[in-house]
Amino acid sequence: MDKSWGAQSSGSTQFIASPAQQKININTAINVAINSAYEKKYYELTPSITGSYIVETFGSIDTILNLMNLDRTSVANGYNDDWNYPANGRNAKITIQLVKGKTYVLETYLWSAGMGSFTFIVNENIQSLSLNTSTLTTINSAGGYFHYNFTPSVSGTYAFETTGSLDTFMYLYDNKGNQLTYNDDWNYPTNGRNARIVYSLTAGTTYKISLRFYSNSVVGSFYTIVTKL
Repeated sequence: MDKSWGAQSSGSTQFIASPAQQKININTAINVAINSAYEKKYYELTPSITGSYIVETFGSIDTILNLMNLDRTSVANGYNDDWNYPANGRNAKITIQLVKGKTYVLETYLWSAGMGSFTFIVNENIQSLSLNTSTLTTINSAGGYFHYNFTPSVSGTYAFETTGSLDTFMYLYDNKGNQLTYNDDWNYPTNGRNARIVYSLTAGTTYKISLRFYSNSVVGSFYTIVTKL
């Protein structure tokens, strides 16, 4: 039986699940109305880029998020309730690694028999790189990616580079998501297995830098820096 239908039991509590799964997009706010006690609603999400994502609720009521695989099996670190209470109220927040092209199911509901409305959004967890600043980059999921944005204030040639002892792989994308170039082991063995990209950038244009390890089984940390040449 599809677990999105009918009543679901959690101990002595009967949760009422919405029969439909709405497909949602990244960076689009979704309004949710829970009109019945113990009602749950489900949403399908298929990311176009492998990387770190943030799923977060906003509102004044006690929300719960549970991200699952399409077959409703659990995803590691996919559940949250009251992520930063009391500073952020009773909102929920998940920071998680998602895989390109894979469909996930997001379960949303309220604590206890609560009813009411709230909003949630799924965003890419992208940080910004600052010129001439070495930034610690940590990939703690096997096969994971880490993404940065960089917006040059002056047009010219820039170098993106990793430093560390691990074997890194780097991609550069334009503001439309087109891959411009990539690099692995730019000066081996002198610079180890680090990656480096040199590219001409346009002032005011935001570029994306995507980083991963060469091996899908490696996790760990390294530093990333961008300089103007």
